[in-house]
Amino acid sequence: MEMSKASARVAGWACALAVVASPGALAVGNGAPAAGSSQAEAQAQAQAQALVQSASEHVLRGELPAARRDVDRALQLEPNLARALSTRAYLEAQAGDRAAIADARRAVALAPSDAITHLDAGAVMAKLGEHAVAIEQFGDVIRLGPDIGAAWLARANSYEKLKRHAEAIADYTHVIDGKMIPEAGELRRLRGVARYLHGDLAAAADDLRAAAAAYPNEQPARWYPQPYAFLGLVLEGQHDFAGAAQAYGQSQAIAGDPVIARRLAQMQWYTGQFAPAAASFRSQAALPDAGQYLPLWLYIVRVRADPADEAAARTELVALAPAHRPRAWTDALVELMLGKSDLPAVLAEARSAPAADRAGRQCEAHFYAAETLLMQGQDVRAGALLEAAAGGCPSTYVEAEAIAAERRLLAARAAARRSPHATP
Repeated sequence: MEMSKASARVAGWACALAVVASPGALAVGNGAPAAGSSQAEAQAQAQAQALVQSASEHVLRGELPAARRDVDRALQLEPNLARALSTRAYLEAQAGDRAAIADARRAVALAPSDAITHLDAGAVMAKLGEHAVAIEQFGDVIRLGPDIGAAWLARANSYEKLKRHAEAIADYTHVIDGKMIPEAGELRRLRGVARYLHGDLAAAADDLRAAAAAYPNEQPARWYPQPYAFLGLVLEGQHDFAGAAQAYGQSQAIAGDPVIARRLAQMQWYTGQFAPAAASFRSQAALPDAGQYLPLWLYIVRVRADPADEAAARTELVALAPAHRPRAWTDALVELMLGKSDLPAVLAEARSAPAADRAGRQCEAHFYAAETLLMQGQDVRAGALLEAAAGGCPSTYVEAEAIAAERRLLAARAAARRSPHATP
C-alpha cells in the first residue's frame, strides 16, 4: 500500500501560513492631495481615501461585498489611488479573480518606493499561485524595508510552494535569528517542516521540539497538535518508531486526527505494542476512508497481542474485509492470512498484475506471508520472507517501513534469546 494521506496532510499543514497584508495597512503611496490640485480634486481625493478606509474596516469584519462597493466608489473618484488599487486587488484575490494581478501591478507602478504596496502585491501574487512573481515582490519589500519580518516569512512561504526549501530555510532563519517576529514557536515549526522536506531530519526534529514547547505560550489550543504531528513524521523518517509513537500520541491526546491516529497505530505495531495498536486500528475501522488494508493490520496486531484471540480476530477480519466484486488485490492477501491460499498462488497473482504494480504486490505477498509465520512464532522462516520482501519493495509502500520494523523486532527477540539472562 502506497503512503499518501499522511504526506498530503503534512503538505496541507506546511502551507498553512497565508501571508496577507492587513487591510488596514494597505499601500498609502499617494494619500495626500497633489500640489496645485483644485479644491474639487482635493475633496474627491479625501472622499476616496475615506472610502478606502471604510473598505478596510469592512474587510476586518469579514464584510467583503461592502468592502468591494466602497473601494469601487473610491476608484471612480480617484482611479490612480494606489491604496484603493491594492485593496481591490486583495478582494479580487480572495475571490480567485486574476484581475487582481493587474490591479496589484498598477498599484506598484503608482507607488514604487512604498514597501507595503509591494508587500500587498506579493501577497496577491502568492494567493493566486504566482509564486515566482511573489518572490520578486517580497524581495522588493526587503530591499525597501529590510526589517519587515512579514516579507521574509511571505517569501519563505512562496519558496516552499516552489520546493525551494533551502532558500525558505534561510529566510526563516533570518527572521528567527533577528527576532523579527515574537511567535518563535510558530517560526520553529515552519522551519522544521521546511527542514523535513529538505531532508535534514535531525535539524527538523530540533525545531519541532522547540515549537511544541513554545506553542502553549503563543498559539490557540487547537494548533497545539501540529508540532507533535510533524515531529512524529520526522522521527518516523529516521526509523525512530518509539519516538514517533510518543510524538503521535501527544498529538492525539490534544486533538484527534484520523491520519495521525493511523500513524500512531502503525508505530505501536512497529515497536511491539500490539494491544494498543489493535485498539488504535479498531477505532478507525468504521471510518469511510479506512481503506482495504486496515482490516489486515488489525488482524495481525490482534493475534500478535494474544494468539489465543485468533478465532475472534479471524471473524472480525472476515466481517471487515468481505470479498470484492470484481476481485481486488487485497482479497488475495486476506485469503493468504486466513490460510485459504498460499504464497505461491498469491505470488502468481502478483506477477500477473500491471507492470507498474508488480514489484509492490510481490513485496506485499512476501510481507503478509511473513506475518502469518510471525503470528505462529516461526521467526526464522518469517525472517527469510521479510528479507525477500525487502529486496524489491518500493520505498513508497507502507510495507517497506513495516518490513524494517519487523526485522528490528526479530533481531531484538533473537538477541534476548541469546542473552544469559533470558528466561528458558
